[in-house]
Amino acid sequence: MTFNKEIFKTTINVLALRIPTSSCSLFRQKLDGCLITRPRVKCIIDEPSSSPSSDTRIMLLNDSYKDITELPEYAKTFIEENKGVEIFTHPIHLDHTHLTLEQMMRKIVPQQYEIPTSFETVGHIAHLNLRDELLPYKFDIAEVILSKNPNLKTIVNKTGKIETEFRTFPMEILAGDPVFETEVKESGCRFKFNYAEVYWNSRLQTEHARLINIFSRSQVIWDMFAGVGPFAVPASKLKDCFVFANDLNPQSHRYLEINRDLNKVSKDKLIAYNMDARAFIRHMLSSSPPPPSSSTSTSTSTPTSTSTPTSTSTPTSSSSSKTGTKDIIIPPSSEVNHIVMNLPASAVEFLDVFKGVTIKSNPTIHCYGFSSSDHPRADMIRQVEEVLGHAPVSPQVFEVRDVAPKKLMMCISFRLPSSSSSSSTTCSSAPATISSPSTTSPSSSSPSSSSSTTSAATEESTSNANRESTKRKLDDDDDGGDR
Repeated sequence: MTFNKEIFKTTINVLALRIPTSSCSLFRQKLDGCLITRPRVKCIIDEPSSSPSSDTRIMLLNDSYKDITELPEYAKTFIEENKGVEIFTHPIHLDHTHLTLEQMMRKIVPQQYEIPTSFETVGHIAHLNLRDELLPYKFDIAEVILSKNPNLKTIVNKTGKIETEFRTFPMEILAGDPVFETEVKESGCRFKFNYAEVYWNSRLQTEHARLINIFSRSQVIWDMFAGVGPFAVPASKLKDCFVFANDLNPQSHRYLEINRDLNKVSKDKLIAYNMDARAFIRHMLSSSPPPPSSSTSTSTSTPTSTSTPTSTSTPTSSSSSKTGTKDIIIPPSSEVNHIVMNLPASAVEFLDVFKGVTIKSNPTIHCYGFSSSDHPRADMIRQVEEVLGHAPVSPQVFEVRDVAPKKLMMCISFRLPSSSSSSSTTCSSAPATISSPSTTSPSSSSPSSSSSTTSAATEESTSNANRESTKRKLDDDDDGGDR
């Protein structure tokens, strides 16, 4: 620790009982709830070495009691019944090892500031998002976190917003080792990546699991902004889905392939692309994907051309691959069931690639976005309609999480029309369904049935009030998504 450990040293005086050694268990049982509970401080200790007595021990009472009269009645009665018990004050010397994380923080952060109590962990890395008033104390804060979390080795602080094309963010190392290659476990899978080179958000674990649970076994998934694979890898490994996963970031593409192999997913069941998302969709729509044996390539330091896939083969009307003795048939684009668009900062804009598109399987699109509206669910439907030129078919809107005050990450799921149309009358025949966090989003295994129209603005009034009262923690101005 680089900060001064002396500031954490203190001595407190607590009420103590001198009790017979043979009665320790009895006293512990009878005075349960009244004993000291500080970390690394035993409630029964030996007599000082200078004392000749060996048949007595010292029992320490909770330091909240300043006088014996403050004890509960049952405790006072028991002590009075044991007339040989001596009551006195005993000093306890404490240092940083005896303090909780919150107690240590309070020692270094001025009383007028709210102490940081939450942070994101990514493998051995702790990611802080400190507010401006805490920056003068950032190194001490990081050292405290490092000292209280033995599994952590690196503490970083976000120094700016996510504004890069590959959604990495500027950070500084506050404590520990400058090692960004890490590994996390999620959805029964292992993920390796360099935290400084790709996007990963551990707070999206619940959302990843929610969407994966919607997929049925052996369905076909297109993942437009796959990142290092938090949707793609579990969908293929756990649900045996056929996944076509794309990401523009060469490093994300590289780790996507690494994580596919790490989790023993067949290259024929998860095919990785390194393309612009629109080019990826146009490629998938133009014909069947290329054979999996040549559908991936080694990433370079620059992105692959946005007009051609990483494959060096020519797509054919149908493709197959043999893994061992099992033939795997690569499904054509007409069989896609789900299209995942997890790039909330701009995914809605990419919906223009589906304007006028017809896909026989009538897939469900899961598009993520942000909303700062007082009626975020209605706002997400409006955003999608503006890009598509018509109302989304059978939309279900899910509130994912708060990312900043009055800013929500949302997911809207809707069906891609089975026939090409720009008429809102035709495409909006099924009314919108608004989902709360406990509601299941639509599965594309069967068409969504019609439901009664719900007023999104009315349903949001309660959740808006709750959001206004939510305290800002370390993840203020956070961002979502996986790329």
